[in-house]
Amino acid sequence: MPSIRCICDHIISLGAIPSPNKYLVIPDVTVEDFVEEIKANPSDEQIFDSLHKIAKDLAKCASCGRIWIDEKNDNVYRSYAPE
Repeated sequence: MPSIRCICDHIISLGAIPSPNKYLVIPDVTVEDFVEEIKANPSDEQIFDSLHKIAKDLAKCASCGRIWIDEKNDNVYRSYAPE
């Protein structure tokens, strides 16, 4: 199952679909294009395909609060810690 081992040693599981530990983040500059695309092709499949094309995957560690984001959609997550 896909997972991330956080720096705090907590395992963030991403295996369940949908995953309670995974979020989709949509860059603000792409929201309007996304809305226009789903208006033109409103099928469920097209909505999910369009969403996953533009969204970045994000995971949050339940133990330390660190955020992990796959910025390049290549399944390589980089961490950001809360101050």
